[in-house]
Amino acid sequence: MPAGDRIEQMVREIAVRHGVAVGRDDPILMLLTINERLVQDGEIAQRALLDQFKSELEGMTRRVGDEAKTQAASALQATLQAGQAALTLAVQESSAAVAEVVRAEVQNSARAVQAQLRDARRVSLMSMGASLLVLLAAFVVAWGGR
Repeated sequence: MPAGDRIEQMVREIAVRHGVAVGRDDPILMLLTINERLVQDGEIAQRALLDQFKSELEGMTRRVGDEAKTQAASALQATLQAGQAALTLAVQESSAAVAEVVRAEVQNSARAVQAQLRDARRVSLMSMGASLLVLLAAFVVAWGGR
């Protein structure tokens, strides 16, 4: 709104509210100009303060975000290390269990093979004994037929 219209509007409002007629050149209207100037200056100062506050708030938000990222990265790293340690422990435990099972199976197989070897030795000895008896009988028969 142009300054002239504001002054005319103020002159009318003073006349209506207070029943006093003032002219456009009345010194009281300087207060209107002074007040408008103070409002403008206050608005500029408030805008500057608001911009400064906004930039400080953005800076704090950035710092908090960076700290949160750092903390999240640290927590993730700690979780990964704990997971790796748990995985290593699980692998060691399962390896030990598998080794024990394999050892037991090998021992069982070795016992079974030993038992079969003993049986085979007994059978071989019996066969050899029977062969000697047959040889002895053949010798006796050959010797007696003379």
